[in-house]
Amino acid sequence: MTPTTVQPTPINRCPDATTPRRIAIVLLPSFSNFGLAAVIEPLAIANWLSQRTLFEWTLLSLDGQPVQASNGLMSVAQASLSAEQAFDVCVVIASFDVHKHSANASLKSWLRKQALFGAVLMGVETGTELLAAAGVLDGFEAAALGQFAGLSRELPPSQSPSAAVHPGAATPDVRGSHLDAGHAGELDEAERRQ
Repeated sequence: MTPTTVQPTPINRCPDATTPRRIAIVLLPSFSNFGLAAVIEPLAIANWLSQRTLFEWTLLSLDGQPVQASNGLMSVAQASLSAEQAFDVCVVIASFDVHKHSANASLKSWLRKQALFGAVLMGVETGTELLAAAGVLDGFEAAALGQFAGLSRELPPSQSPSAAVHPGAATPDVRGSHLDAGHAGELDEAERRQ
């Protein structure tokens, strides 16, 4: 008798083109409102232009409470992280103090579960660092904001990711999706043109 390997069945894939993509947007304290707008506005415009709902998004926080952005504005989370959730895309938006969240066991577990069931994972600003800390980038390359790229070197060996994180690098293609290192590239390009 030949042993068989059971692969987890992706529970969060869209069955057809008429089913909206479910997108989780995880907001961590001091996240960038600029990053949040860069994620949500294109989705809202795509829905508007198509005259149907192509994308549905849910704002999540660690505890379901409102989250303060780096500019002081509060965003209301619709839910907290939950083991029952399954999304097509998960976007982690972090900025300052990312190291405070890199050891958060429930956040890392949630990200690993989403990856296991086939969600496309994306990091905005320092969100890429949290994906690396969760181990979901192991063996892959990712870009990171230069000033935060040292996070993996600051973690204890048991938490240090094996992903290659490149400070200030162009956004690489990972698993057919893109991991955004923030908006440094766009800002650098704007400065060069002046």
